[in-house]
Amino acid sequence: DRNRQVCWAHLKRDFQKISERPGVPGRIGKKLLKAYERLFKFWKTEYDPSMLSFKKPRKRLRYFKAKLLRHLREGSRCTHKATARTCINILESVDSLWNFFEIPNVPPTNNHAERQLRPLVISKKLTFGTQSERGSRFIERIFSVAATCKQQQKDVLVFIMNALQKWIVIHQNLDVPLQGA
Repeated sequence: DRNRQVCWAHLKRDFQKISERPGVPGRIGKKLLKAYERLFKFWKTEYDPSMLSFKKPRKRLRYFKAKLLRHLREGSRCTHKATARTCINILESVDSLWNFFEIPNVPPTNNHAERQLRPLVISKKLTFGTQSERGSRFIERIFSVAATCKQQQKDVLVFIMNALQKWIVIHQNLDVPLQGA
């Protein structure tokens, strides 16, 4: 999805966690945090979407991207498995890291979306609304889908039906028995 944006608040937490590790992982984490801080200082003080057509801001953005990606690649080769795994996961979503620079009204964090889901989380805890972990995951996911569809002005039922149809087609093509069917 072209409008998908990785949440930079979550990335900052990942970088912070890595930076608190001893040795090489900690040094990589500190570099990632510094790159993060520089990127967001640039974004908050100098970024204007209309300026991206000019060479200087685009050049500076490329510099920040390259620096962060270099540190992520370094982390992906780290012998500390959790650090390597985190960096690899981020690199796998690299196309969704920068949309907040390119697409108007795409925020760098999903804090707004998480605030919208917070009442559901509280309600679930207070009402003991599910009987199993699987039921809890279902409720979380279905409400997340509904909130996202609402935000994108998409019909929830149509979206879910299309997703289920695609899932069935994929599983039929794989010749794998459908679970729960």
